Parts: sequence; structure tokens; C-alpha cells
Amino acid sequence: MDKEVNIQVPALSLVENLLLAFHKQGIRYCHWKGNEHVGASMIGDSDLDILFDINQKPALEALLADLGFKKFNVIRQKQMKDVVDYIGLDTPSGRIVHVHSYFRLTVGKLFLKSYQINLEEKFLNTRIYNEQFGIYCSEPTLELLLLCFSEALSLRHRDVAKIYLSGKINYTGKTQREYTWLKKRTTDAKIKAVLQELLTDFRPVYDLVTGEFNRLQMRKLAHLLRKEFRNNHLYKPGIALMRRWYHEATVILARKLAQRFPYPFSTQRINPRGGVVVAINGKNCYEKTRILEDLKHTFRQKLDVYTLSVRHGKIRPDWEKEIRGIIGKMVASAPEKPQYQVYKKNFTVLQMTQVQSLKKNLKAWLLHQKKIRNLRYILKARQKGMFVICEHFPRTDNAEAAISNNGRDQLTKAGLSIKKQLFALAQHNPPDILIELVDEPLLKETMLPGGNSHELVVEKISEKGKVNSRNNTKTIIIDLNQPLAKTLSKIKKEIWNACP
Repeated sequence: MDKEVNIQVPALSLVENLLLAFHKQGIRYCHWKGNEHVGASMIGDSDLDILFDINQKPALEALLADLGFKKFNVIRQKQMKDVVDYIGLDTPSGRIVHVHSYFRLTVGKLFLKSYQINLEEKFLNTRIYNEQFGIYCSEPTLELLLLCFSEALSLRHRDVAKIYLSGKINYTGKTQREYTWLKKRTTDAKIKAVLQELLTDFRPVYDLVTGEFNRLQMRKLAHLLRKEFRNNHLYKPGIALMRRWYHEATVILARKLAQRFPYPFSTQRINPRGGVVVAINGKNCYEKTRILEDLKHTFRQKLDVYTLSVRHGKIRPDWEKEIRGIIGKMVASAPEKPQYQVYKKNFTVLQMTQVQSLKKNLKAWLLHQKKIRNLRYILKARQKGMFVICEHFPRTDNAEAAISNNGRDQLTKAGLSIKKQLFALAQHNPPDILIELVDEPLLKETMLPGGNSHELVVEKISEKGKVNSRNNTKTIIIDLNQPLAKTLSKIKKEIWNACP
């Protein structure tokens, strides 16, 4: 006989504060599904799927805002009626906490949850306090029934076909574990009592729920539930089918396009109040890459994160990069000769110098065109409400000098015009946060006479490498000699605070 092992894991401080606030302010709630692994939810490894009293929604929103939670909108193709996503950041651990707030019990097929089961009051009135984790959870009998109902109503035609083609009718993994865990905590008599209150003809449903738990049984259960819950269906069957197909097709297409093209496609959740652009500068490429990867891993779990280098971009293969490479090889194969040879009555040398100049102009024009395009993608992503993490954001403190430096860049009038557009676009659309990664030598170099406070270092570096002339960009100086965990915690906190 298998023994259950409960390991006490310290909950995140944000989750603890959240639950204490619920209890203090009298918020009626219960963690209504996934209670077999509720411990994972306490440490941010899983969502907090919580059912709330819809009459307390204004009080709940105010409470969550006070704790630093922000409301995010899931993309339209995945939205569920009366379900809201609130996401917070646990500062000490740097982990995301996702409160999946249900005001109605909504279940159904993937990409369109179209059934609402009127069991909210039943769940809230029979909730059980879990002393181990300090959270109210649903009564096991109700959770078991909702698990069966959800699995039955989520079966699609292709799922049924796979059952007969592959012969795999038994559930495995998390679903089977949850069922086994719940089955041990209820009885057939309790299941019968609940079904008698809920359904008019409960006997066939009772036989299926208390029988074997597999996909064939759930398919039979789905036919019975569609008749019982026909008044709980949000859409007519034909409309629901077409909507579900449309939602699935558009989501799959967006994911494929996001892998191939640099345009910002939304596939998860976005901020309806607007996005945030984080620019990371620094010469230490190794540390910068580590920080970039950690930020992407943290926020991409639940949110749409758009990463792009203004200089290099994202798309591969890149025809512009290939053209610039070909031009570079052509220039390298024909090295410049001293200018005095032009006057030796050698027309070939003069012609070669002009060709080289033209090649360099074309290469520079292509590069700045790509920078402008990438910067516009970044601004588009922020407009959509995405988290944007980028590097090589254009500096505008020495824009005039860069544009007028004809001897170095050898730009034509068209090249100068495109470079002016780049600097103007960057100056009028600065990043929300600029992270400067500095090491000990640079910190010592940056120290001002008469003091070495952090504020003076920030001021000096901001003057030395300013991204824009506006004051609405928050500059964060990161000392790379500090522990990485401390550095990441500071960066994530500043990013979350800057998120509207």
C-alpha cells in the first residue's frame, strides 16, 4: 500500500500575506481544484485556482492591489467568462504568483470553456480549512465531481478518435493522481447525496462516477451532462464548435509566426494598462546573458515577454544580415589604397574608391533600417501590453556627433536621414527602465571626488551613458560583484514596480 508523504515546504511570503489578508477581511474563498498538489501552489510552482464570492469582487480587487498584484488579460482566444488573472511578484524569492480567480465555476473544452456549473455557493459553504498550509480548500466530494465533469466535458472529437485508434483509455499523470487522492477522501454515499441535489436523473451519472475512471466512461458521462446542463451552456453547439476551431487555429498560427518572425505576437497574457520596456546595457556579455535568460524564464511562465536586440534583431535566417556579410567580404577583398594614388593618372584606383564608398553606404543604410524596424517592434510590443526586454537600445546623448561624423560612417544623404529617424524615434520613446551592468573597475572609475555614494555613481554613469534626455527613464546601477540572486531580486522588483 502506497504511503502519502507530506513534506512541509515554507510558503512564499506573498502567498502567506495574501491568505492572512483574506482571513482578516472576511473574504469568502476556497482553493477549488488541484488540492492534491496545493503545496506547489504555495511556493509558486502552480497556480492558485481560487473560487471567490462574486459579491465581494470590489473588496477583493482592492485587497489584491494593496498587496502588489496586477490584473492581466489573457488573450481573447483563451478568455473564460467570470475568470480573472491576477499576478504578483514575491520579492524575496523573485517568483511569480498567479491567482487564477474564479467567480463562477467554468469548465469545458480547450480554447472555449462554455459550461458554468451552479455550485459556487455549495463549494464556499462546505469548504475545509487546511491547517498544514493555512488555506481553505474545497470539500473532496465536490472536487471529485468537478474533476469528472471537467474531464468529460473537455473531450473533443479528436480525443475520442484517439481513444479508439491508440487504445489508450486510462488516465495517467496528474489527472490520475488527483482522482486517486480525492477518491480516498470521500465515499459513494457522499457522492450520491450531492448528485441527488444537483441532478434530476442522478442514477446514471452516479454509476459512471463511482465506476472505473477512464476516457470511455467519461465519454458516456459527457452525453449525460450535456442533457443535464443544457441550460448552463453559454453558446449553442454549432457556434461553440466554430468559435473553438477559430480560437485554436489563430493561437497555433500566432505561435508559429512568433517563432519565425520578429513581430510581437501575443500568445499568453498582456497588461491592459500598457507594457514596460527594459533596456540592459553592459560590457560583460556573460553576466548580461545570464540576467536576460533569468528574466525571460521568470516572466515568460505567465506573461507575454518580447525579447529583441535593436542592433541584431531576432529573425533567423536574416536576408539583411546576409547582404551586409556579402558586402563586407567584397570590401575586404578590395582593400583601400592611399588617396595619393588617385592622382597618378590611374582611373581604376579612383573607380575602386568610389565602389568601396558605395558599398559601405549601402551596408550602413541596411543596418540602420533594421535598427529602426526593430525599435518599432519594441514600441509595438509595449503598446500591446507586453513585457519587453532588449539590449543595444540606441543612445541619444551623442546623437548629433554621431550623425555629423561623416568621416567615420561615410553615410550618404539617405543614410544620414535614416540615422536621424532612428535617434528621433529612440529619443521620443525611451525605455521605462535602463539597467546598467557595471563591474568593480568601472565603479572605481566612476567615483566622484569628495564622495562615493551610490547616488553619485548613478548620476555619473547616467551622464556618461544616457539613453535619452527625458527624466521618465529609471536608471538602475547593478554591481556585478554582488551575488547574482541579490542582483536579480533587485532587478525584478524594479521591473514589477514600473509595470503600470
